[in-house]
Amino acid sequence: MLRQSSYVAIAAAGGLGLVFAGPAKSEFFSGPYIGVEGDLTSAVTFLDKDEGEDEDGDIVESENTRGAEDLLAGGSVIFGWGQQERGFYYGLEARYSFGDKDGEGEDTYHHGEGEVLIDSDFELGNGHSVAARLGSLLYDGNVMLYGSLGYVEREFSVSAEGVEEGQEFDLDGDEDFSGYRAAVGMEYRPTNAPIRVHVEGSRSDLGGETIDLGDDEAEIDDLVENSFHVGVAYTFE
Repeated sequence: MLRQSSYVAIAAAGGLGLVFAGPAKSEFFSGPYIGVEGDLTSAVTFLDKDEGEDEDGDIVESENTRGAEDLLAGGSVIFGWGQQERGFYYGLEARYSFGDKDGEGEDTYHHGEGEVLIDSDFELGNGHSVAARLGSLLYDGNVMLYGSLGYVEREFSVSAEGVEEGQEFDLDGDEDFSGYRAAVGMEYRPTNAPIRVHVEGSRSDLGGETIDLGDDEAEIDDLVENSFHVGVAYTFE
């Protein structure tokens, strides 16, 4: 799992940059840009809520924490615009994220006097986000520490197969989850080329939804993705 302490360290560095930033020599980060981003690592966690019957026929609720961590599991196409004012920066950024972060689980539930065996798979799929960005310029104005906050929406799918009372079943469904995306990072702009390179850590908090599986449903709550990215973009001067 990604360590939350890394996010705290980057955020602290960003705060120091806001305090000590001086006037920038050139507006390296002003204007529109387009780029691509790759996920170096991505960790997805959520709560899976369910209910069944115990051996006495009483309803029993369960809550399981599930998750998965993938390396090089996807990326994003990013579009943005920003304005640099002396040592400070503000802008807007939109992204389309792709790639599937998936995992699996295995459960056994009591149902009356018998048991239900379930093998389940989940997948965090494509989505999009829009965010505001604020930053501080360092050195000669070609290095920026920034933070962003905005809206995010991602598709999440679940499939389950198993055996209940001797009968096999196969269920699947998907739903769009939405919430907020927060990120902190560092961006570098060479003085002799219209490109910008960044590293970024992000957290997407996507909340909870109930997914219709046909003959059943899956109640998913507290869906979170923590990711670390690298990216490159072209700036239109």
